[in-house]
Parts: sequence; C-alpha cells; structure tokens
Amino acid sequence: MESVRKRLKTWKSRIQVLFSEIVKIMKGKKWILQLASIALVLILSLIIYIKVSSRGGYQTVKPYRIQKLNEAINQYRLGNYLRAEMIFNSIAQESKDKNDASIAAIYLGNIMVKKNQFEKAIEYYREAWKNKAMAKFAYYNSAIVEQRRGNINKAIRNAKVALKYDVQFVEANLLLGNLYYLKRDYNSAIKVYDKYQYNPIFLYNKAATYLMLGDVNSAETLFLTLVTRKDTEKVIKGLSYYELGNIYIKTSPKRSSFYYYQAFKLFNQNDDLLYNSLIMMAKSGDFVGASKLIFDMDIDKFLSNNEKIALSYILLKSGRYKKALDLLLPLDGNNTDAYILLGDISLQKGDFKSSELYYWKALKIAKGIKEKIAIYGRLISMYQELGMLDKAVSICGSIDDKDIKRNFTIKVACAKTYFQKKENDKALGLMLEASNMADDERSKLFKLASIYYRYGYDNNTLRILYKIHNLYPDDYRSLLGISKIFTQNGQKERALEKLDIIAERCKDLGIYYEALILKAENTKKDIAENIYKALIKDFPYRYEAYYNLARLYLEEKRYKESSELIDRLIEGEIKIPDRERLYSFVIKGIAKYNLGNENEAYNSLVKAINIEQGNDLARVNLNILKSINK
Repeated sequence: MESVRKRLKTWKSRIQVLFSEIVKIMKGKKWILQLASIALVLILSLIIYIKVSSRGGYQTVKPYRIQKLNEAINQYRLGNYLRAEMIFNSIAQESKDKNDASIAAIYLGNIMVKKNQFEKAIEYYREAWKNKAMAKFAYYNSAIVEQRRGNINKAIRNAKVALKYDVQFVEANLLLGNLYYLKRDYNSAIKVYDKYQYNPIFLYNKAATYLMLGDVNSAETLFLTLVTRKDTEKVIKGLSYYELGNIYIKTSPKRSSFYYYQAFKLFNQNDDLLYNSLIMMAKSGDFVGASKLIFDMDIDKFLSNNEKIALSYILLKSGRYKKALDLLLPLDGNNTDAYILLGDISLQKGDFKSSELYYWKALKIAKGIKEKIAIYGRLISMYQELGMLDKAVSICGSIDDKDIKRNFTIKVACAKTYFQKKENDKALGLMLEASNMADDERSKLFKLASIYYRYGYDNNTLRILYKIHNLYPDDYRSLLGISKIFTQNGQKERALEKLDIIAERCKDLGIYYEALILKAENTKKDIAENIYKALIKDFPYRYEAYYNLARLYLEEKRYKESSELIDRLIEGEIKIPDRERLYSFVIKGIAKYNLGNENEAYNSLVKAINIEQGNDLARVNLNILKSINK
C-alpha cells in the first residue's frame, strides 16, 4: 500500500491522512467490496434444462401428453422431489412412449443432482440420450454435472455432442463458452460467444473473457454497448455497470464512481455499491459529493467500525464535522484510528485542546510504529502552527523508540521546529540525518528541498534539486525549482536556460504552464506579452496569465487593456485564489481611476477591501481616492 502524506500551508489543512491510507484504517479490507450476490465472473448456465422465452419466462420441453407426466412435473416444480421421483420412476419403467420415458429420465437425473448424487444422475441422462429426440437435453445436463464434478474436459465433450444434435441450441453454446472460460481457453470461449452477438448474455460473457485476456479496451467497449442497448436485461446492465466501475478504479475514480452508482440504482439500492461509489468519488477529490451519498446509507446496519472511520474522514474533508463526530464518538474507546480522526476533526474546528487530548489518547493505546509516527507528526505540526515550539521540542526529545526516532518524517518535523526557534545548527544537523535516510526516494528528496527553500538555504536546495534531476531526469519539477531560485537571485540567463529545456521537453501541462509563466517574468516585456497571450489562448481556465498580463499592461499605462483583461478574468468561470482576486480588483481600480472613471475605481477598491479588510494596498489606494474626492 502506497503511503503518501502531504503537509499543507495552514493548520486547517494539516490533516495528514490521505485517501490511500483509508485502506490501512480499514485493516487491509479492499476499497471495492466483492458482491457475492451479483459480481459473477460469468452468468452460469442453468442445471435444469429450460428454454428462455423472449420475456424471460420458462417453458417445458414437451407438451404434457399424459396426466401422470403432468402431475410429476408439477410436483417437481413445487419442490416435492420425493413425490416427483416416485412418479417419474413409474413413468420410466411403465411408459411405452420413448419421449415420455426420456423426459422422466432427465427429471430423475435432475433430482439426483439436487441430492448431490452425480453418478446416479449421469446414469439417468445416459438412458435419456438413447432417444435422439431428447439426446441434446440429456447431454447438456450431463455436461453441467461433469462441470460440477470438476471434469471440465468431459463436460466440454458432452456439450459438443449436445450441439451435434442441434447446432442452434443456445443454452448449450452458452455452456460450452463458459466451460472454455473455466478451462482458461479464453480464445475458444470468445469464438463460441461470437456466434450470438445479438444476445446480451453472450456479450457480457465475452466482455468478461476479454478482461481475463487483459484486453480491457475490448471489454470496456462491450460493457458500454450493453448498458446502452434497450434489450439488455436489468441484471446484465447492472453487472456491466459494476464491471465498468471496476475497470476505472485506478485510471478515473470519477467515472468509476458514476458506474457504481448506476449499478446501485439497478440493484435495489444495494448499499455495497453505494459504498463503492462514494469511496471512488472521494478518491477523485469530490468529498462533498461523496458525503451527500453517505446520508443515503443505513450506516449502523451496514458498516463496520473501520468503515465508519473511513466515512468519517470523507465527512471531515467535506466540512461536515457534526456528522463525522456522530459516527466516531459511539465507537469503541480502544480504537486508535477513531481517536486520530477525532483529533483531526477537532483541529479543523479550531478546538486545539480537544485535538491535543484525542491525539494523546490515540498515542497511549497505539501499538504499531506507523500509527505512533502519524500521531507524533500531528502533535509536532499542531504545536508548530500554534507557536508552542517548546512543546514540539519536548516531543522530539522524549521519543525513546529508536525506530520512531530514526524515522524520516519525525526528523524533518523536528528540524522544522528548530528552524522556527532559530536554532539553525540543530535543525541543519537533523536535516543532514534525514538526507541520509532519504535513500534517493523522490518524495523525500523533494520534501528536504522544500524545507531548505522555505528557510532560505538556497545552496542546499539547489544541491538536492540537481540530485533529483540526475536521478529522475523526466521529472521536470526539479528544473522548475532550480529556475525559481535562479530567478529570485537575479540569475535570469541561467533560469531561462532551464526553462527553455522544460518548454521543449516537458509533457506535464501543469509544469509546462508554470515554466512559461516564469519565463515571461525573466524576459523582455514584448516577449512576455506574447507568452501570456499564448497561455491565455491555450489555457483559458487558468488565472495566472490573465493576472500577470493585466499587471504588465498597468505598468505600461495601457489602462483600458488592463481593465478589460481583469473583467475577463473576474467574470469568467476561472478559479482565482482570494489574494489574487483582491489584487485583481486593485488593478482594475487603479486602471479605472487613470481612465477617469472614479466611481468604478471606488467600487473595485471596495470589493478588494471586502475580501480582506486589513489589506494595506487596497486600503491605501482607497484612502487616496477618498482624499482626492474631498
């Protein structure tokens, strides 16, 4: 299980449980529940021969020509097998009609199957297949019995004999394909399923077979066909949605969630499928949407304690603290994960005392090293954010478990504490120890680089970033970081050299975009303008190029163009951080003032102040405007 921890900038976001760790919380249980009632690999052929009508009902193999045969079949259908067996035996022994005797033999064989007397069942089917009119049914049922006995090759031979009597025997074709599947002769199975392209059951089995061959694209195409066809029965459509959900677990959690939810609607509101859907929705980052689905579940009836912890995390991420607490508080007091999550929720609410209390309770009962490291990390981070550095240092010094003390995460957390206390020598010593523990692991090296960079150690940062670049030359984040340091140190030519490499080779659009933004900052204004315009055209959903170009226009006193660009940015459906939104209104206010429109300038600056009351730039400009108008 991949364990990843991200540390965000504010205390409100310092909840260090990523979704990949929900699996750990659930004690190894898989995210996706295997639904025993519906998640079949193949739709199995029926043990008793039936003919499926167009409406899905069942028809008998022959008209009931005599009352005795009619009575026996009715008793069989009612489940009165002892009575049915007596009558069928009588017919088999006394009837002069071959067909009636053969029908009786087939039913007697079926009764033996229900008793698990397979050898006797085969004997009855042998009697029946002597009559050519009934042979295909007898061979078909004998193939089913051989399959259940584990004799796949015999089952295949009998199914093939049944098809010799009737090549269009649909059930026998389905059985033969399934038998090849069970034998893992997938190509032969597909050839059989191909005979009935119009039949949804055959299509489903064919898709399942493609999955076994690793041909996910072909399987996906068939499942999508099944869910869009009007003649696909509800159960096949539901199963197809379920398999599509499985297919997209890793590549597109959002689509996986959608397909699981469609299956949920078709399978009588099955809570297992709803759980799958909301887990995938949360994995895609839509915690709010996932939390809404939780309210549709019968949580107490359906979920275990560990699953409640997983859902509490989703509720926490969506800001539904009360519901998360309602789930967690009744849980067993010896549940470490519950206490950790209670601490996280309290931290989100700003209740630091409760958060501290829950973390210490969790630490008291924690047994595993990973759990203890996670709790120590949370406590140290919380104390850092609150400025309680002595408490953080106290934790760093009190850890006596060697494995925890030598842990990379703990080392860098304690190093940050000493940096904040201005005890840089101690901090640098811990950072050196952490560097020796990094083992050239990319995420750890980036973590070290970010801490060195944050506290102004540019040479150390560059050393690690160059190491990352040498180890992982296709990861251009290292070159981007190097370029930022060169830019800040006024080494524009060196920065541009690295940025040009990124622009030419990098396939990651996010890094590519950031590199061009940085390149524009390091080059002449006319070139920068062209870069920003190109980025606005290619990435109309990102705010940075609009914002930077509007600033450039303002500097060049091109006030109208600056104001119009800010309008495009603010009025468009573009996500803008509050800080940049504030400055956008300030830019517009200054531009409007210089265009002689003091009312619009005033309104823009008021909007900026409303975003952040204490912002000096917005306040000063607004006061200047007020003094001018006095």
